[in-house]
Amino acid sequence: MNARRRGSRIAVVVSLALATWGCLFLHAGALAKSPDGSARADATTLYNEGTDLLRKGEIGPAVLLLTAAARLEPRAADIRSNLEHAVRLSARARGEDEEAASHWPLAVEEAWWLAALLLAAAVLFVAAGRRFRFASLALLAVGIMLSAVVHALEWREARRPEAVVVTPALSVEHGPDEAVRPTIVLGAGERVHVGRSSGTRVEVWIGGASIGWAAREGLWRVADAARYTSRLE
Repeated sequence: MNARRRGSRIAVVVSLALATWGCLFLHAGALAKSPDGSARADATTLYNEGTDLLRKGEIGPAVLLLTAAARLEPRAADIRSNLEHAVRLSARARGEDEEAASHWPLAVEEAWWLAALLLAAAVLFVAAGRRFRFASLALLAVGIMLSAVVHALEWREARRPEAVVVTPALSVEHGPDEAVRPTIVLGAGERVHVGRSSGTRVEVWIGGASIGWAAREGLWRVADAARYTSRLE
């Protein structure tokens, strides 16, 4: 009986370990690619080009590249400092509160790795025996919750990707088959989300609500930042 229980425990541990690390490496592979399947730029490249653009006064593209760099290296002090400076310059140019405009990209990649490590630790505690049962359950619960949050954020990013206004002024107007409404003008460096597209225009979202449609070339998606680095060489 004891041998059978030990065999069942080992089977559970092996299954959990394979599932955990399989998901981890599949996710890590996805992180190495941009949405279009091309290789993704590293944080150093994004930071260097974003900083160079910031010096030249090209605030929109600078915010885009530095935001993408901060997603990859959220704790890097130099990236955070330059991104904060770029965002403040953008807010100042629009006449908005500089403090209110500042926010940090969510470190989805880092949170995913933490969730995977928590699940892996839970597997190890399961293997250690009954005396670690509560610790394993706690780690498992936290790991699953964090993983669920990360997946929800990734789902939102896939559905309405974050984008940055790269032109000095971008007009957002009513969309196809929508009632006429006042035009909204966004400034360089403003961070929004984009939804549906129609021809050369794309739907713009702010704060969970659609505010209209704008020219696609005026908005660059953060997830596609690597695509724009080659244009800047």
